[in-house]
Amino acid sequence: MQAPDFYISTEKVDPKDALSYWNDYVCKTLVELDVFHNGGQSSFYGSLVGHQLDTIHVCKIYSQGSGVRRSKSQISKSSEAYFLINYQLSGQAVLKQDGKTVLLKQNDWTFTDSTRPHELDFKGGFEQLVLKIPRNLLTYGTSYITANTACLLDDSGLGKILKNFIYSLSLELKVVDVFTRKYLANNLLQLLNDYLNLKFASDKNASPSKETMLLSIKSFVEEQITNPQLSIQQIAQTFKCSKRQLHKLFNDENCTINNYIRNSRLEKCKNDIENLGLSKLSVSEIGYKNGFNNISNFIKCFKQKFGIPPGEYRNICEQSFSLNRIQVVY
Repeated sequence: MQAPDFYISTEKVDPKDALSYWNDYVCKTLVELDVFHNGGQSSFYGSLVGHQLDTIHVCKIYSQGSGVRRSKSQISKSSEAYFLINYQLSGQAVLKQDGKTVLLKQNDWTFTDSTRPHELDFKGGFEQLVLKIPRNLLTYGTSYITANTACLLDDSGLGKILKNFIYSLSLELKVVDVFTRKYLANNLLQLLNDYLNLKFASDKNASPSKETMLLSIKSFVEEQITNPQLSIQQIAQTFKCSKRQLHKLFNDENCTINNYIRNSRLEKCKNDIENLGLSKLSVSEIGYKNGFNNISNFIKCFKQKFGIPPGEYRNICEQSFSLNRIQVVY
């Protein structure tokens, strides 16, 4: 059995320092926010068990009489955007965001957006599962997320399947190796995006025509990602729109269409490098396979995005796999 990737507890911290200690480490693990104690005269206690699921954080938090606030000033200091899933395992919590308030009881779940102010006030002792997901992994834009934060999510159909999958992940990640986690992360994102697709397509408060078109374009890009000739002109012709309309759609996502295509190719290359079944392909062949026609540019872009050249990243993946095999044997 593996230890959690990170564990935080105030159990051995001086009671007068417990709240500030907890605040510092919760900020480092999730997002920058302020923790407050609403437990009256009782001393503060908190614990967090967390696992890394590729780029997704899965955290189980327990505390007694506390709450958190995320302010505009804290948001302005961050360049990162996250989508949070809050799953109430025990106790109760009141979430406020975007002018809405929702009471979370045991087994309720909801969404929170890290790019806008919010507050969570927990009533008494509680346990909550939190998933922190980079916003750029979602296929839907700001308008859909805004429309559905601080709302109770359905507990039937695909919603129930997704919810049960999330809960199972929280129980089993401690015994899952890094490569299996990569596949689980992909499965989670597929389920989540499918759920968002079904849920938000029927949302009368959002902008379905615009968002549906954006989703269709992104799907087309994914299908054509291996084509080095993929271009804005080709996309515009396929969807019978102007290049100006395309640029406007992606500008609303704080992204350019060229950057989206390049980042999609880079993510695909990264996945292929991690796939040991493709170990016979050279790094250059993986670059060509995913639409790059200039390997020097591919290596440069890969290093800019992931902080390491693709060749070195492959070496790390192979070494990590070997270590995991040794751990299993012994």
